[in-house]
Amino acid sequence: LNDMRWARMRQFGVLHGSPSSIGSRPKTLQDWQQLYLKNKTYLHGLSKVTLQYAQKGPGNTGARHFKYDLLPPLVYWNKHIVFRTIKVPTGRSTVTLEDASGKEETVDVAGKPSQDILNVLLTRSKRDSA
Repeated sequence: LNDMRWARMRQFGVLHGSPSSIGSRPKTLQDWQQLYLKNKTYLHGLSKVTLQYAQKGPGNTGARHFKYDLLPPLVYWNKHIVFRTIKVPTGRSTVTLEDASGKEETVDVAGKPSQDILNVLLTRSKRDSA
C-alpha cells in the first residue's frame, strides 16, 4: 500500500478481538486492512447526521465511544453525508438524522452502547432508502 492509503487506514479506531492487538490499536498491516474492510458501512437516504454528547455524566459513555471508534469509518465511507459532533458540558446524548427530503428526526441515545447507536443509524438508513 502507498503511504496515503496507509495513513487513511490508521485513522480508524480499535480492532477488538484481533490476535495481535487485543485492547489496543492494530499493529500490523494485515490488522489495519482487516479493520478497514470490516468497517465498510454505507448509509443510504441520509443527508446529515448530528451527534450531541456530554463530556461527562451518566449515559454518555456509549456516545463518546461511538464518536471515537465507529464514527471515523462512517465519515470515510459516506462522503455524501454531512457528519457533525457537538460536545456540551452536560445533558443527554442525542443523534439527529436528516433525510434527503429535509425531514429531521432526533433519537435519544443516552445510556445506549456504541454498537446500539450504530444500529439506530443503520435501521433509519434502511427505512429511508426503502
